[in-house]
Amino acid sequence: MKVFRGTRTDGRNANGGFIVKVVDTDRGMCDTKKGFAQIDTSQDAHYYGQWVNPFEYKIVAYVEGDVILTECDTEKEFISQLRQIEKWNTPS
Repeated sequence: MKVFRGTRTDGRNANGGFIVKVVDTDRGMCDTKKGFAQIDTSQDAHYYGQWVNPFEYKIVAYVEGDVILTECDTEKEFISQLRQIEKWNTPS
Protein backbone atom coordinates (compact mmCIF):
# COMPACT_ATOMS: atom_id res chain seq x y z
CA MET A 1 0.00 0.00 0.00
CA LYS A 2 1.21 3.51 -0.84
CA VAL A 3 -0.01 6.63 0.93
CA PHE A 4 0.61 10.09 -0.52
CA ARG A 5 -0.07 13.28 1.38
CA GLY A 6 -0.32 16.78 -0.04
CA THR A 7 -2.24 19.98 0.37
CA ARG A 8 -4.95 21.44 -1.75
CA THR A 9 -2.98 24.63 -2.22
CA ASP A 10 0.44 23.40 -3.29
CA GLY A 11 -0.21 19.68 -3.83
CA ARG A 12 3.34 18.70 -2.90
CA ASN A 13 4.36 15.85 -0.67
CA ALA A 14 7.42 16.39 1.51
CA ASN A 15 8.46 12.78 0.78
CA GLY A 16 9.27 12.82 -2.91
CA GLY A 17 7.28 15.67 -4.37
CA PHE A 18 4.14 13.71 -5.34
CA ILE A 19 1.68 16.18 -6.86
CA VAL A 20 -1.96 15.77 -5.92
CA LYS A 21 -4.04 17.25 -8.74
CA VAL A 22 -7.23 18.09 -6.89
CA VAL A 23 -8.85 21.46 -7.38
CA ASP A 24 -12.43 20.31 -7.01
CA THR A 25 -12.40 16.75 -5.73
CA ASP A 26 -15.87 15.84 -7.04
CA ARG A 27 -15.09 16.94 -10.60
CA GLY A 28 -11.31 16.61 -10.63
CA MET A 29 -9.32 13.61 -9.56
CA CYS A 30 -12.33 11.85 -8.01
CA ASP A 31 -14.82 12.25 -10.85
CA THR A 32 -17.35 9.43 -11.27
CA LYS A 33 -16.18 9.16 -14.88
CA LYS A 34 -12.83 8.05 -13.44
CA GLY A 35 -14.47 5.31 -11.36
CA PHE A 36 -14.80 7.15 -8.04
CA ALA A 37 -17.73 7.34 -5.64
CA GLN A 38 -18.02 9.45 -2.51
CA ILE A 39 -18.29 7.67 0.83
CA ASP A 40 -21.07 9.32 2.82
CA THR A 41 -20.28 9.78 6.50
CA SER A 42 -21.69 11.78 9.38
CA GLN A 43 -18.55 13.96 9.23
CA ASP A 44 -19.02 15.18 5.63
CA ALA A 45 -18.54 18.92 5.30
CA HIS A 46 -16.94 21.43 2.93
CA TYR A 47 -13.62 20.66 4.66
CA TYR A 48 -13.96 16.84 4.85
CA GLY A 49 -14.81 14.08 2.40
CA GLN A 50 -13.72 10.66 1.18
CA TRP A 51 -13.89 9.03 -2.24
CA VAL A 52 -13.09 5.49 -3.37
CA ASN A 53 -12.28 3.81 -6.66
CA PRO A 54 -13.03 0.08 -6.27
CA PHE A 55 -11.58 -0.69 -9.71
CA GLU A 56 -8.13 0.70 -8.95
CA TYR A 57 -8.24 0.16 -5.15
CA LYS A 58 -7.76 3.86 -4.38
CA ILE A 59 -9.06 5.95 -1.48
CA VAL A 60 -8.87 9.73 -1.42
CA ALA A 61 -9.51 11.77 1.73
CA TYR A 62 -9.81 15.55 1.85
CA VAL A 63 -9.39 16.79 5.42
CA GLU A 64 -9.20 20.50 6.18
CA GLY A 65 -7.10 21.31 3.11
CA ASP A 66 -4.95 18.17 3.17
CA VAL A 67 -5.34 15.52 0.48
CA ILE A 68 -4.42 11.91 1.28
CA LEU A 69 -4.33 9.33 -1.51
CA THR A 70 -4.09 5.68 -0.50
CA GLU A 71 -3.35 3.14 -3.23
CA CYS A 72 -3.94 -0.42 -2.08
CA ASP A 73 -2.07 -3.28 -3.73
CA THR A 74 -4.78 -5.93 -3.37
CA GLU A 75 -8.55 -6.22 -3.05
CA LYS A 76 -8.08 -7.62 0.46
CA GLU A 77 -6.05 -4.60 1.51
CA PHE A 78 -8.65 -2.25 -0.05
CA ILE A 79 -11.50 -3.93 1.83
CA SER A 80 -9.50 -3.74 5.06
CA GLN A 81 -9.08 0.02 4.57
CA LEU A 82 -12.82 0.43 3.89
CA ARG A 83 -13.63 -1.47 7.07
CA GLN A 84 -11.36 0.88 9.03
CA ILE A 85 -13.20 3.86 7.54
CA GLU A 86 -16.53 2.27 8.47
CA LYS A 87 -15.33 1.55 12.02
CA TRP A 88 -14.05 5.12 12.45
CA ASN A 89 -17.39 6.56 11.30
CA THR A 90 -19.70 4.22 13.24
CA PRO A 91 -20.86 5.56 16.61
CA SER A 92 -20.05 3.31 19.56
